[in-house]
Amino acid sequence: MIRKRPQSLAPLIDMFFVLVFFVQWKTHERHLMEEENERILEFAKIQQQREEDRMEKKKQQEESMAAVQQEVRAITTNLEREVQ
Repeated sequence: MIRKRPQSLAPLIDMFFVLVFFVQWKTHERHLMEEENERILEFAKIQQQREEDRMEKKKQQEESMAAVQQEVRAITTNLEREVQ
């Protein structure tokens, strides 16, 4: 036989279960938000690294181009001297 709860405690017990559910739900939501924040931070870190890599590659290309241009100027200067 199932015992019936006393009427005076019924609203308190119901409220207790609602509060327990709410706390569990908020904990779950917080956990999901923390996971999402971690994914966002990881993505931002990857993007930052890609940007740094891109800038380094561009810098190396510019330095290589400058070296080639300087070499061309030196060759051109030598050819002009030989012609004169």
